[in-house]
Amino acid sequence: MNGIQRTMRKLKEQQKAQGPYQNHSRFTMSNAPYLLAPNSFFKKSKAIRLLLGCMVMGLLSGCTSLPIAPQSNCQRIPVGPGPEDFALDLSQGDSAARILVSSHERREWKPGEIYAVDLDSRSGYPARILPRRGEPEGLYFAPHGMDIRNVNGQSLLYIISHGAQEVEGHQYVLVYRILPDALQYLGSVASRFFYSPNDLAIDSSGGLYVSNDSRNRGSLVEMALSLS
Repeated sequence: MNGIQRTMRKLKEQQKAQGPYQNHSRFTMSNAPYLLAPNSFFKKSKAIRLLLGCMVMGLLSGCTSLPIAPQSNCQRIPVGPGPEDFALDLSQGDSAARILVSSHERREWKPGEIYAVDLDSRSGYPARILPRRGEPEGLYFAPHGMDIRNVNGQSLLYIISHGAQEVEGHQYVLVYRILPDALQYLGSVASRFFYSPNDLAIDSSGGLYVSNDSRNRGSLVEMALSLS
């Protein structure tokens, strides 16, 4: 005999002892758990399903697509292969504003360049390679993230370079002074914390902050799982 049958039998015995018109107030929720538990369970299940449904609807309502930008507001500017990062250069004044672009062919791992793009709309936004001067012999230029900052009256370009080998190459931050028609090499920064440097930012004193995109450069597992 299960719990429900025992409770029903107890109820019938109470009714028989007290008569058909007696008050059965003693038969409350506390002394009839087996009868009330199934009904309570179904009520809770309905509430849980309703809550989950509301959560799903809320998530779906938040997944809205962005409006398509009018093509008239966009213009393609050809630069070198593998453009990775760019920064606004105002070193020559607002009237001569330009964008410096780091370009590196990463598929075949060829040396890269810095391109300067004139922002004068009348010029048609031409891109040209900005020559680099004063680099030490053997420096392999594989540019990635970069930043521009005026430090002590000089416009400086800090740029990450990955070295001659894609995975095992030495990781540096190279520093250049920005000239009107060239980049003057000033030095480099290396650190054991440059695992796989991806981007950087410069503060007003010339200090730098570097982000790594992985703990082990070239790790397929980290690239797949986006670990760092």
